[in-house]
This record gives sequence, C-alpha cells and structure tokens, in this order.
Amino acid sequence: MLHRIKNLILHKQPVLNNLTAGPWLKGNQRKIAPGNAPVNTVAPAITGTPSSSNTLTCSTGTWTDAQSISFQWFNDGAVLIGKSQSTLLITSAIAVGSKLRCDVYGANPHGVTTAHSNEVTVT
Repeated sequence: MLHRIKNLILHKQPVLNNLTAGPWLKGNQRKIAPGNAPVNTVAPAITGTPSSSNTLTCSTGTWTDAQSISFQWFNDGAVLIGKSQSTLLITSAIAVGSKLRCDVYGANPHGVTTAHSNEVTVT
C-alpha cells in the first residue's frame, strides 16, 4: 500500500475510486468530489516490550476521513524494508539501543496524511 501511495504522489496520478468513475464522466475525464485529506486526531502508539524476540504492536491512532490505513516501521529513522504491518518482531538484526518508530498513513481520494508513533528504545 505504501508503495502505491508513493507512486500516486510521485507521478501525480489521480486516486481512482467510486467517485472518479461512472456514467456521468465523458471519455478519460476524472473528477474527485470536494473534500479533505484524512486527519489524525489521536497519534498511533507502540505497545509491547522492546527487546529481542518480542513483538511490538502499533495502533492506528484515531482518524477522520481515512478510507485506508497503512503502516511503516523505522529503525533509528531508517525505513525497515518490508516491515509494513501493524506488528514488528524484534530480531537480532535490530541492535540494542536502536530507536523504533511506526508511521501510520491515512489515505482517501483527497490525500495522504502521516502520523508518527512514540519512539521506543530496544533493550
């Protein structure tokens, strides 16, 4: 999902859904109904014990107007490739002292909004 969102932003492609296609449109015309990008009202939070072999969970937080939610985990500010679920198993590849964070993305046809979780330090 994150890859698709980045492609939409980088290539400025319209997000297609039930609002952008239908018999009222002619040819290749695309329209998006007026509205707002999602708003995060309560930040996501990481729970669990941040030590080797334990699993952390990132909550979605609370959103208004989000049609889809996706996740991305970070280790010391760097993307953890392939770690885009709400949970993260801490393996030996993640060093003690590392700071982990989860970003949650709320998306709808009007935009994508990012909310950052709290940081936890691996012990």
